This record gives sequence, structure tokens and C-alpha cells, in this order.
Amino acid sequence: MSVTRRRDKAVRLCRRANQLMDQERKQAATSLLRRAIELDDSYYHAYFLMALLLRDDNRPEEIACLRKSVALEPRYQQSWYYLGVALSRTRDTLREGIMALEEAHRLDPSDVWSVVMLGNRLSFAGDEDQAGEFYRKAMEMEPDNEQFRVWHEEYLRFSREAVANNSYKPSTN
Repeated sequence: MSVTRRRDKAVRLCRRANQLMDQERKQAATSLLRRAIELDDSYYHAYFLMALLLRDDNRPEEIACLRKSVALEPRYQQSWYYLGVALSRTRDTLREGIMALEEAHRLDPSDVWSVVMLGNRLSFAGDEDQAGEFYRKAMEMEPDNEQFRVWHEEYLRFSREAVANNSYKPSTN
């Protein structure tokens, strides 16, 4: 089968998998995505969708899929965003996650969620001043979103308590 035909088939499999994901048919979607990747292992979107399916079940494979997605298509902002979220869930990779979120923000400065997540993760890292800047920016972008203010207060409180209790130490990498 030609490269073009393999890509076309992989794209169709990904579209069908996306529909199955919407129907919460995770196992069937996973099977289609694995087939898409076998057909065309250079199609970034197949890895991205697979990572979304793996979000709660297999963190190492989720991160591997997101890394592959950004390597194949470094301009795809959503891959950077989800990679940043996944990496910043642990302190060992928090700084790397923040860097991925910064790239997502650079690629799409209008994406309020990358702004909010940067605020969250910078707060976790103990950088209250920079976190506050991102929360203020999010509130400027969506001034009627009360949730952003609440999250800002919650994350700042959590970060201060965790640092005070020595239960969370920001990465120094």
C-alpha cells in the first residue's frame, strides 16, 4: 500500500476512533488507534488521541504518546498542552511540564486553559509571583469566569500549605 493510502486509512481510523471516544467506547477506540499507528507511525494525531485515551490508565504510555506527537508535529498546541499537564503531575517532571505548557502558550496565546494551567503548575513549583501573573492574565481573558479566581485562591493556599508542611518541594531542575 502506498504511503498516501496508508495515511488516508490511518486518518479514517482516527476519525472513527474519535467517534467511539465520544461514545465512551474506549476499548474499540484503542484498537482502532493501534491499527492507525501500525499503518502510519508518522501520523501525530493518532498518538495524540491515544494519549487522551490513556490519560487515567497508563501515565508512562500517555506521556510517550504525547512526546511522539510533539516530535512529529511540534506546532500542534494541544499535544504540548496535554504533555505539560501529564508531566507536571509529579514533582520529578514538574519543570519539564511547565516548559511544555509554556510552549503550548507560545503556540496559542489566546488559549486560556494553557494560561490557567501555567498558573496552577507554577504555584505548585512555589513560584507564586509568576503564578499570580498567569491567573491575572486568565481573569483578564475571561473576566466573568469566577472559577479562575477560585482556582487561583485554592492553588495558592495549597502551595503555601504544602511548602510549609514540607510535603511538596518544588523541583530545582
